[in-house]
Parts: sequence; C-alpha cells; structure tokens
Amino acid sequence: MREILYSEKMQSTRQYTQHAKVSVFAHCCMVAHVSLQIAKRFKRFDVESLARGALLHDFFLYDWHGKKLLYLHGYKHSNTAYINSKKHFYINEIEADIIKKHMWPLTLFKLPRFRESWLVCGVDKLCSLCETLRILRYDDEKAIKLLENSMQKVKT
Repeated sequence: MREILYSEKMQSTRQYTQHAKVSVFAHCCMVAHVSLQIAKRFKRFDVESLARGALLHDFFLYDWHGKKLLYLHGYKHSNTAYINSKKHFYINEIEADIIKKHMWPLTLFKLPRFRESWLVCGVDKLCSLCETLRILRYDDEKAIKLLENSMQKVKT
C-alpha cells in the first residue's frame, strides 16, 4: 500500500479538489481508512486489497470540475482510474473490481463482485456526503495519518 500512497502520481492528486475543500488524495485516504476500520471488526476481508483498491478508486488524475467533465465524470471516472491504476501499479482482481465498480448504482450494470468492492462502494458514498456537507473536515496530512494508523492496527 505504501508504494501507492507515496508514489509521485498519487501525491499529485493533492492538487485536485474532490468535494468541498477536500483533495482527491485526502478523500481516497479517508475512504481507505474508514473501510479498514469497518473491515477489522468483521475480519473477513482481504485488507491489503481493500486498502489498495480504496486508495486507487479515484485515481483519475484530472480536475473534474470543468463544465465539460462535470456531467460525465460520475459515469466515466472509474474506468479512467482503472486504466491509470493498471498503468502505474500492479493491481489484482479484487482491486480492479473495487476501482471499476465503486460508482454503483450510478453505473447500473457494473455491480460489485467482492465484499471489498461493496464496502468501498458504500464508504465512498458516506465520505462523499460528509465532505460535501462539510460534516467531516480533514486535510491531506490528517487523512494520511489516520490511514497509516488504520493499517498498523489491522496488521497487528
């Protein structure tokens, strides 16, 4: 997971806003963090694939707030994130499913296949809502610390 988290390309997502004032980087870290917090309670998850897939679920590498992209972004960015993820990292079947299908039900026929995919799909919606409504406020540094703490606790 650390090779993704500290890669130049992932670090570049700090420059793009996701929801409200939260960067794409912080959003992805928080989706991974919350997913891991839930997963550790149930112990039936591939936590490494869960964390990696959650980190890469919005690895689209562009600013989607432009007028042309705004309406199509929700439908198309998961495929762009998948292509970018494959290009820059090795991803397994679970990670690929998480990335490609995290926008269900908006992408109606891309139904998640693995429990890890379902979890990230739901957590992504929750984090997005909290960010948009400014219920949760976090920056890149806080998000990365929370994620690293979650990974430490899951491994022990």
